[in-house]
Amino acid sequence: TILDPLGLGRAVVISQTNYVTIRGLTLTGGNANGQGGAPMAGQDAGGGLYLTHAVSVTLLNNIIISNTADHQAGQAGWGGGLFIEGCDGVTLVGNAIRDNAGNARAAGSGYGGGLYIGDSDHITLRDNVIAGNTAGAANGVGGGLYLTRCDDATLTGNVWADNTAALSGEGRGGGAYIANGARMTARGNRLERNIASAAGAGYGG
Repeated sequence: TILDPLGLGRAVVISQTNYVTIRGLTLTGGNANGQGGAPMAGQDAGGGLYLTHAVSVTLLNNIIISNTADHQAGQAGWGGGLFIEGCDGVTLVGNAIRDNAGNARAAGSGYGGGLYIGDSDHITLRDNVIAGNTAGAANGVGGGLYLTRCDDATLTGNVWADNTAALSGEGRGGGAYIANGARMTARGNRLERNIASAAGAGYGG
């Protein structure tokens, strides 16, 4: 099953809900431009999936491809493929998260091209492929993943490849950026060919 809003909004929104499983879907063509919902007022989040204030959510064997959080020049987008905030018990297994962008427009900035996870507990990422994502055109943080203010995150057997934090300006964490006290256990992951910044100052490819 393919869910494609044709760039007219987010593909899926889940909020204030418990015990949800999403299996075998393709989420593509999502664009959260003008939808808001980011940690900073007036900014947009979650092009493919916007997930907030939920308990016990599982994403299994989905394809999340070619979504964007914001498509305006000079703006910032959060979580091009997935935006997850304020949740407890989120499990992602066997998903392909590819070719998403926080904001890849000229002078646009982004946080978490593939996915942004913030202020959440008991997060599990296992056997996912996170590839070809871009956080921001000008400045970007976390090309593949931005993980912040989370307690008990476990990352096992994932592949981060060919992600870019920033295309032209300052970039941090091409594959993944972990910040602000996020407690994480990581084992058996592969990080390959990720770039902090394609043409500017870069920190942590």
